[in-house]
Amino acid sequence: MVQGASVTFEPGARTAWHTHPLGQTLIVTAGCGRAQRWGGPIEEIRPGDVVWFSPGEKHWHGAAPTTAMTHIAIQEKKRGKVVDWMEHVTDEQYHSGKKRKARMSNKAVRNDHLKDRLSGSREVRISVTGRKSGRTFSMPVWFVADEEKLYLLPAQGSDTQWYRNVLKKPSLRIDAGGAVGDLKVAPVTDAKQVSSVVEKFRAKYGDRGVRLYAKRDVAVVAELP
Repeated sequence: MVQGASVTFEPGARTAWHTHPLGQTLIVTAGCGRAQRWGGPIEEIRPGDVVWFSPGEKHWHGAAPTTAMTHIAIQEKKRGKVVDWMEHVTDEQYHSGKKRKARMSNKAVRNDHLKDRLSGSREVRISVTGRKSGRTFSMPVWFVADEEKLYLLPAQGSDTQWYRNVLKKPSLRIDAGGAVGDLKVAPVTDAKQVSSVVEKFRAKYGDRGVRLYAKRDVAVVAELP
């Protein structure tokens, strides 16, 4: 369940250190503020800035010493919990360290969110464009991802309809628990490269899972944003 709220901090006010089980996005709408990740520098945040904290990342945020700050905070519940509160931010922590500007585009935030969701997901939903109808078709699939690439195995190999569709239009949309990305894809037909992808799937889903892919003559690879 996604939660969102607009919060205003008076000058000098800040949260305690805390984490969010599914991460948090801040969108600054007014004033000037500060944010800090555990072990990192204090970031100066201003209207238009978008800040993403990864799941479990310890951090705090609040107003600047002499200026109020308003932001929209967006986070999701996991097993009924949205935040874990920790110790207070001391005056020494609040005033220490070099400040740097936090400038992160909405696109960069979405990309980080997508990678975080992929790391904890067993399957994603892909959407492809029909090569004849032009309509969009969606279906759940298994996948393997690393920092740079997403790998897919068509369930019926080269006979799989969604695979034939991406041959015509080499792109697809993935949805990993609400984190969405549009990816360019490339078919993999070299036997050794396909075998490498199969082994990645075996490592994630086991021998029983790989046996569900009766025809393993092709794979698909996409560059993650």
